[in-house]
Amino acid sequence: MELHINYTQQNLQLCSYMKRTFYILIILITLSSCNGTPTSNKDGASVTAGSIPEERSKPDPNPVATYSEDLSSETGKLNHWKFKVALYQTNKTFMYRVEVQYAELNISDSLQLPNLGFMPKPALQKGKEENSCIIGFMDDKNTFRDYKLVSVTDGNVHIHTLKYYSIQQGTGGK
Repeated sequence: MELHINYTQQNLQLCSYMKRTFYILIILITLSSCNGTPTSNKDGASVTAGSIPEERSKPDPNPVATYSEDLSSETGKLNHWKFKVALYQTNKTFMYRVEVQYAELNISDSLQLPNLGFMPKPALQKGKEENSCIIGFMDDKNTFRDYKLVSVTDGNVHIHTLKYYSIQQGTGGK
C-alpha cells in the first residue's frame, strides 16, 4: 500500500513538471510568433516589420538626394564655391555614402538609415543656419523625419545626430 502512495506522488510531480514545461513552451511560441505585426515608432507612425533585402543588386551611381547653396562670402562668390551635400546608394540597402563639399573641401562619410520596416527614402532639407543641411528620410506616411545635421562652423564640417529611430512592439499606433 505504501508503494502505491509514493508512486502516485511521483506521478503528481511529473504532471506538475509537464504543465510547467507546456506553459513555458506556449509563452515562447507566442513571443516568437510576434514578427510581422504592426508596430509604431516614437512619433506614432505605424509600420509593419517586413522582409527587406539587406543587399542592393544595382546601386544607382547618381545621387538619390542633393542639397546645394552658394557660399555667401566674398571669396565664395568670386570662386563660385558651394556648400553641397549628396547621398549615394551603396550595395547595402540601408547604407548610403554622404558626399559633402564646402568651398574646396570635399568629405565622404557613410550613413545608415534605420530599418523601420519599409524601403528607405532618403531626403535632404535646408537647415536653420547658413551652410547647413538636414539629412532625413520620408516615413511610411510621406512625412520628412530629421535624422542628421550637416553644418559648417569656422570652416569645419560637422555631422551631428538629431534623432534616433527604432521599431517598438506596440498596438499598431492605437
